[in-house]
Amino acid sequence: MKGQVVDSEIMKYIKSFNSTIIWGCSFLGIPVGKYLLESGVNVVNYWDIKAGEIKEVHGVKVVKPFVCEDKQNTLIITCIGNNNLRQELTEQLINEQFPNIMSDQSLHELYKIALKGDYSYHGNDNPLKMSKLERIQKAVDYAVETDNKLWYRPYEIIERLRISESICLAGSQDFPELIEKCIFSENGINNVKFFLSTTNEKQGQKLADNLMPISLDRMGEIESPVVVLQEYDKELSIKLAEMKINYYFFGDLILNVFTPYCNGQWFKTQKNLILDAFNLIEDEFSQEIFVELLCNRIAPHLATKTFNQFETPGKYFNHGIFELSNKESLVDAGAYIGDTIDDFMSAVDQKFDKIFAFELTYSTFKTLEHNVSRYDTTKIKLFNQGLYDENKKVCFDGSDHRAHISNDASDTVEVVRLDDALESELVTLIKMDIEGSEMSALRGARKIIATQRPRLAISIYHKLPDLWEVPLYVKNLNSQYKISFRNHGPNVWYGYCYAF
Repeated sequence: MKGQVVDSEIMKYIKSFNSTIIWGCSFLGIPVGKYLLESGVNVVNYWDIKAGEIKEVHGVKVVKPFVCEDKQNTLIITCIGNNNLRQELTEQLINEQFPNIMSDQSLHELYKIALKGDYSYHGNDNPLKMSKLERIQKAVDYAVETDNKLWYRPYEIIERLRISESICLAGSQDFPELIEKCIFSENGINNVKFFLSTTNEKQGQKLADNLMPISLDRMGEIESPVVVLQEYDKELSIKLAEMKINYYFFGDLILNVFTPYCNGQWFKTQKNLILDAFNLIEDEFSQEIFVELLCNRIAPHLATKTFNQFETPGKYFNHGIFELSNKESLVDAGAYIGDTIDDFMSAVDQKFDKIFAFELTYSTFKTLEHNVSRYDTTKIKLFNQGLYDENKKVCFDGSDHRAHISNDASDTVEVVRLDDALESELVTLIKMDIEGSEMSALRGARKIIATQRPRLAISIYHKLPDLWEVPLYVKNLNSQYKISFRNHGPNVWYGYCYAF
């Protein structure tokens, strides 16, 4: 078979060196290293800037980049997902006179081999015949038994898209811009050619970003197309399958968000915590959402709905869980350009006591300042700071679509504890959507939450453990809280925990 020849040639090439070093111990480096070690390759080290923080991977020591005892007989394999960064690192290796660097073509073949996995479930469990607790237990057991292999799936799909000749996007008119910004640009995927339309656009009419509209019945004319659907569409999926066209969902590409790889043993330690969090939920609707959010991320065969099938409206203020008064004092953590403030003003008819808005990114903060100027600014206080569990400066990745605190970033920004920033203020409502820093910010608001018991609307999708850690922490601070969950959108980005 052709694939087997390629695989064996790559392994023959790798094994021709006395030793191998893998640069990067994240989503690519972990499975590549595992595959090479199981294949008998002498992997002597991982290179990573987090050496010291990360001691070893698969029993292999992690050291700082460029540490190598024998350059002439060591192969360097760069397991870096960002295409541009990988090219920069390759140039650094050349400048440092490392003679043996795996080429991009060979890298992509190796990625495909190492990431290739069977993500389908071969048992006979029927989630419709299980209780919610049974589904939680089986979902965690599945993550344990498979060593959380589903975590790798987004990166396997990205590699498949990277080598595809013709990618077709199917979704709303803004979908091409969204997926380019979030996935394609940083992963070197530049072979997007078509936009799938179920209406009868004139052929030859191009979209704004130079994609050619195409109808479903003409998809068969494209050689080896791959379709990425913005949302789950049962009817379209069936048609594509009948036409033997490979397709993926956008939600599958972003499933991990900021969640690092956690192995099966870690899930063992979390099982009772997950069950404890579930048992805090009193209403059946929220219980069902909690289970669906969990299963869709770690054991999809135990989910009974896709994200868009249990989506509910009313994010933050109009969800029906609790009512707002005309005396609210809102903390808006992750205020962005003021869109949440607009929604709040609409919900309370601009009748409120105070708004405290925190936005970390300076350029976004300036837009926020401008946008809220049309309201009564005597009652609105803006902070160009983030919320955290300490008052300090932190490293920050200011990427427009996912600006977040990151130890790998070079920029620094100021973060504060909410308890200190609003020490003498009354707070009745806290909204948080701060790119994975929610638990840190909650710890920094410990006193306000425990003593004032403001209602909470907290995003819990950036990091998987937030699904159970947020409700457990909040309930521990004040046992009077009731906990609810909602999913406000068609993919993983819209899970929220409400406490009231």
